Parts: sequence; structure tokens; C-alpha cells
Amino acid sequence: MKIIQKNNGLFDIEVGGQVIGGGSMIEDEDSSYLERLDIDEEHRGKGYGTQALYLLRDIYGTYYLAADNADAKRLYDRIADEMPQVEYDRWGFAIDQGFGVHVID
Repeated sequence: MKIIQKNNGLFDIEVGGQVIGGGSMIEDEDSSYLERLDIDEEHRGKGYGTQALYLLRDIYGTYYLAADNADAKRLYDRIADEMPQVEYDRWGFAIDQGFGVHVID
């Protein structure tokens, strides 16, 4: 598997020469935030999403992510550290999508 970086924070997720998903990362001078990660439906449940999250760490270093559904929260709880709300509230903008904010480092 490999991550193919494109313009404006977009990336493809490729396995065996086939694009099976993609996503977007928002970067600023101090941090990175995973805005979206999608795996094509026929490739879900095979661990590709988890592998992609680890590969993104290798590319971007420490980054933040916020689950937008219960399945994503269960995954993030297993592989990332949940941040206390007081930590991300200091940023002054809404990042929590109802399931907490996590950090992968």
C-alpha cells in the first residue's frame, strides 16, 4: 500500500497499483488535521483504512483527526490517543464532530 500525495492536501490510497480510496489533510505551520479518509466500499473491512492512518503519520508526522461516526470512533480509540476537550477547545474553532478528537503521533 502507498499514499499518493496530490495538490491541496488531497491524497489517493493505492494497493497493488489500484486506487482504493483517498482523503484530505489540512496542514498549517504547526499541525496537520485529517479532514477525510475514504476506502471504496468493496475494499472495506480489510485493514486498509488502519494501514493508511499509519502511513499518513509517516508522511505528516503527528496529526489530529475527529471521528464523524461510531465506527470511526471505535477505530480511533484503538489506534490513537483521545484528547481532552479542554485541549482542543483552546484552538477556538469547532473540530469535534460529536465523537471526540484524537491524535496520532
